Amino acid sequence: MCKLFNFYKQNLNVNKFICWFVLFQFVFILSVNAEYLSSEIFNYTIDLPDGFYVKESNSTGYFLESDFIPIEIIVNVYDNSRFDSTSECLEYCSSKLQGQIEIEDYTWRNRQTSLGAMSFYFNNVLCESWALAVNLPDKNKIFTIIAYTAKESDEIFKQMILSILDSVFVDRGSYFSPGAITTFAFPSEGQEKHTFDFNGKSYEVVFDKSDEKANNYLIEREYQILELYSQTDFWLSAWNRYYRLIYRDGYDRIKKSCFSFCSDLFVSGFGSEKPEVNYAQKVLQFVQEKEYGRSQDSTDFTDLCSTFLGKKSDCDSRSILVAILLHQMNIKSTLFVSTEYSHAIVGAVLDKNGAKIDVAGNSYLLGETTAKVDFGLIASNLNDTSKWINIQLPE
Repeated sequence: MCKLFNFYKQNLNVNKFICWFVLFQFVFILSVNAEYLSSEIFNYTIDLPDGFYVKESNSTGYFLESDFIPIEIIVNVYDNSRFDSTSECLEYCSSKLQGQIEIEDYTWRNRQTSLGAMSFYFNNVLCESWALAVNLPDKNKIFTIIAYTAKESDEIFKQMILSILDSVFVDRGSYFSPGAITTFAFPSEGQEKHTFDFNGKSYEVVFDKSDEKANNYLIEREYQILELYSQTDFWLSAWNRYYRLIYRDGYDRIKKSCFSFCSDLFVSGFGSEKPEVNYAQKVLQFVQEKEYGRSQDSTDFTDLCSTFLGKKSDCDSRSILVAILLHQMNIKSTLFVSTEYSHAIVGAVLDKNGAKIDVAGNSYLLGETTAKVDFGLIASNLNDTSKWINIQLPE
């Protein structure tokens, strides 16, 4: 698998290139907005980088391109009765392009999945592509996505192709678990136990040895893409996508490891008048007690597993972690960031007075993760709510 995953890791020169062809037998009812591209018939979603639009479509698929990103995308859905496996489906797609493909099979979301590194010529230009095929739940269908660019395109666009395939959702659970690419690249390496004390009690949690590396890989990849959009009109939606994908990748890693810890904190508040508020305050306190510090990586973002375990972390890592720990106990939570304040805070729907921001009919009580204060208290120099941007996390 390492050989396949290293296929694209080369430093190449920029050569803006857009080619297209049609591999359609195709789609559907399609919903496209600044956040998600979704098929209502086949119930899949792709959290694309902004700037892509549908160029061609018909009964089962569509073709997307961008005016400034040299990547083109083909999405198709096939009856799985046509193929013995998802890899055979990818071989069929490659043959239509007269390409060469190297395929690895694995399991993602408990479903047969295949990932292929493909190359083909179009108008005498060598293209490189990644292709994904996965069985759709309860549909007797195989979902495929192929994203490609010229071989001589810059490395960032090769990374973006992987990001696109990693942002596919095929069921509700996939909004809260690692994507297909990260799952493939970082298989389980076995469990590792960690112990810590909180509120006078000792706890033990278990993370997979690959969790930190996997979350860091995604953070670094998505930060490169975020930088690409930083000077464009899409900077805000790019920022949203960056944090959404970090949240999505880290959610299940935290949940599997920390559920017993969270359950204990929640149960300990059953005797209180407002157990949700009690739990939220304990979670906030737990994170506030971690050592504060800026990451030395270029991303300035500490992975979520390391943040939980007490590695130096900054406001956005901490705020996303709190949002995850609250959501896991069915407390609606969100993230707020501010360019003016260079800061991030968490928001939660809680029955408690304090500083709040209203978003889409929900009133979010604000939580400061870098100072030891209660939920609802933020510094007076941060209280202009118009300067906070809501990051739309999965619900």
